[in-house]
Amino acid sequence: MFCKFSLNVRITNCVRTSAWYELAGSVALTRLLAPVFAELGRRFPGTVLLGEPGYRTAALASRDVYEGLAVIVREGVRVRTEPHVTPLLAASLTEPAARLFDGRDCDWLVAWWQAYVRMVAPPVLGAFFGHGVVLEPHLQNVLIGVDGDGWPAQVLFRDLEGTKLVSSRHAALLAGLPAGVARGLAYDARCGWDRVAYCLLVNHLAEVAAAIADRSATAAACEKELWRQTRHVLTEAAAEHAWPPELRAVLAGVPLPAKANLRVRWARDADRDAGYVTVPNPMRQLELAQLELTQLEPA
Repeated sequence: MFCKFSLNVRITNCVRTSAWYELAGSVALTRLLAPVFAELGRRFPGTVLLGEPGYRTAALASRDVYEGLAVIVREGVRVRTEPHVTPLLAASLTEPAARLFDGRDCDWLVAWWQAYVRMVAPPVLGAFFGHGVVLEPHLQNVLIGVDGDGWPAQVLFRDLEGTKLVSSRHAALLAGLPAGVARGLAYDARCGWDRVAYCLLVNHLAEVAAAIADRSATAAACEKELWRQTRHVLTEAAAEHAWPPELRAVLAGVPLPAKANLRVRWARDADRDAGYVTVPNPMRQLELAQLELTQLEPA
């Protein structure tokens, strides 16, 4: 098992104390998401959610003490990792000290990347579009399991603090929870998509793609090919989910949402109230290049 302790320190834009509704919410989500991830695991082999089936704290009248002494119990990584698979925190792939990409040519890097995106992105999009579940798959919340050759073999999603339910899809379920817990677990569809798009595309895939491209002798060309492969995987996901407008916009090169962490920190707002700024979509250049090719083709 893994123990998550409360930490009364502001890191990025959150004080990392486990709120009372997060304690109850993590247990509720573990139960509610079990069938969702069973289905996702069948569709996308190697997909795992590290559940948080319980917590302990001191039954004292002070809420600060109740929350500050809380410990959330999470499933251990090794229990859910397949034999001969090594779990790596996704963030570690962006570090200069990472050795996984050393000495690889661009073809190997591109093939590895396609396998990586196929492992990470479809379950996140399937959870959102298929089940109304908002994961928070940023670099610190995803572990990628690699086999003996360094190839992606498993993806493990962790930390239910940021996992939410789309309120319009789960109204009846949320109504059955205590009001404070339900409020903490609910996002409207727009907020949910902004969080998914930011965490998956901006915080996660863009960072890993840049780190991989930097290891190539032809960084610019390699990075463009990485995003071409990403677009291919996202196109498949869009088709599978009947072309939702959110994914159509991403594929068309519309700017992506980036969470305005500094604004939240200055205002001392809750993380769920964070606004978003737009950043360029790397797939925009692919769209423009395709448009130019189409215009040059003979009628």
